[in-house]
Amino acid sequence: MESTAASERLRRDARSLFLSTATIDDMLEWATPRQIDAISRLLATEIANREASKKARLLKRARFPVVKTLDGYGFTHVKLPDGYTREQLVSLEFIPRAQDLVFYCSHRQGQDPLGDRPGPQGASRRA
Repeated sequence: MESTAASERLRRDARSLFLSTATIDDMLEWATPRQIDAISRLLATEIANREASKKARLLKRARFPVVKTLDGYGFTHVKLPDGYTREQLVSLEFIPRAQDLVFYCSHRQGQDPLGDRPGPQGASRRA
């Protein structure tokens, strides 16, 4: 049963890397369970490396002058729209729904605007 799960995981990962079904089937015919595990680990590592590179590339392409996050941001002076919570803003759940949030601010010296903080987090989640 475990080898079936490992084979399916390998098949899914290989297809995500655009290996043909025929190539995968051929390899599964002759590979031992240890070889399947080793190949699965190789494919999983490649997928993780590609995801990390994609996130870094998206952040670089966004050209944020300074990368800031919402960690430790003081929301005391922030008034969110009615029915909208801080957790909804922090989770960036508005992004997949293609909703926009417009931030107004009377920016005084020494204050840090909220509007420039969700960008880096959103860019890395997009990947």
